Amino acid sequence: MPLFPGRSTATKERIRSTNSRLVVSEGTICSEVMQVDPNLPKAFDDFLGPEFLLPNKGEVKIGKGRIVAPMAPGMIAGKQTPPRLTLCNNGTANGAYTPQPANFPCGIAPYHYYRDVADKFGGGAVGFLTRALIEVPCVVNEAAAANIGTGVAYGSLVEGDFVRSDTRGRFVVASPSDIAEGRRVVGRVIAMITSVPPLGWLEWVMLGRDILKEEGVRDINFPTLRESTYSPQMQGKPFPYDPTYAWPIHRDARGIEFLTDGSVFGDIAYTNEIVLNVDGSVYANPNPVPAVGTRVRLYVRNAPISTVDRTGAARSPIIRIEIGAGVVWTDITPDCSVDYLTGEIIWTVAAARRGAVADAIRATYFRGPGIPGIPRNWNEDRALGAVRIWMLI
Repeated sequence: MPLFPGRSTATKERIRSTNSRLVVSEGTICSEVMQVDPNLPKAFDDFLGPEFLLPNKGEVKIGKGRIVAPMAPGMIAGKQTPPRLTLCNNGTANGAYTPQPANFPCGIAPYHYYRDVADKFGGGAVGFLTRALIEVPCVVNEAAAANIGTGVAYGSLVEGDFVRSDTRGRFVVASPSDIAEGRRVVGRVIAMITSVPPLGWLEWVMLGRDILKEEGVRDINFPTLRESTYSPQMQGKPFPYDPTYAWPIHRDARGIEFLTDGSVFGDIAYTNEIVLNVDGSVYANPNPVPAVGTRVRLYVRNAPISTVDRTGAARSPIIRIEIGAGVVWTDITPDCSVDYLTGEIIWTVAAARRGAVADAIRATYFRGPGIPGIPRNWNEDRALGAVRIWMLI
């Protein structure tokens, strides 16, 4: 309950209040009883949700990880409802549905908000996170994000970017004016992970020999493969100490089908992307210019490089590499080789091309079809990877 001062207006002495401590809500559940905005359209059905077989019990109004905002109580049958939480629309009226007043963020949903389950006993009490490090998937654009009912970021994000909500509670880059205003900013990007499975997920990668062992096949010689272990439960050195499970992943590696095989992760076009040095810095305006005959190792940002499209037809070209405005290489030539799995480019500097390297080297290619060991919650069509955000609300 609220603590009014209980002071004498004449003497300024506290004469009635017996509690000197502020009322503070702990964790994600507010001391205020709140409701999910009933006017929100259904985000999706959660088939693993509470009492899903009962009418409307599995209907999710706001998915976990979405940015939320407070709204005024409503009236039902002449009685005032509790305060409500709705999707944040970043000050744009009618962002998630019509009508919806303009609002600004107060936090993020730590779990699904269901239509009819909103009590502490059922684990669905409405609350929100403010200061926390969270991880959400990141996809190419808003159209791809529209297919994801939970928290998601979209667009080009890099470490250090401030983020805000779009009109439907999803993360996007904050503009300088958003940052200056302050109330629109919800967090800051701590890490953007795009090209390799995160630490620990390589345990779920199998090599060809492991797959045959699982299927009971014996005594088949694969001279190009090394003995390995699939999981710590199998004999031999367990993951991650077995050197077989290391980056770059063996070309014969597979994940668990449709779960950690990266089957729909990627197949995204990258155009005129500046390539990277081994240390991760961009390869632009190198000084001094490499000498003729020097072998330079470069990398594209988003491996692996796709050699076929989704129909299985070969891409042409697979990769196009430019220096400045001039086309230098298409696919593989004697003085440039590309490892499509790791995205490594080995360039032997030739005299005819040495004079142009003061400009950035750019690559045009497709990424895909996927990387074994990608977690299932990253394995989305048009996915860029995962973004870790420190909430600043």
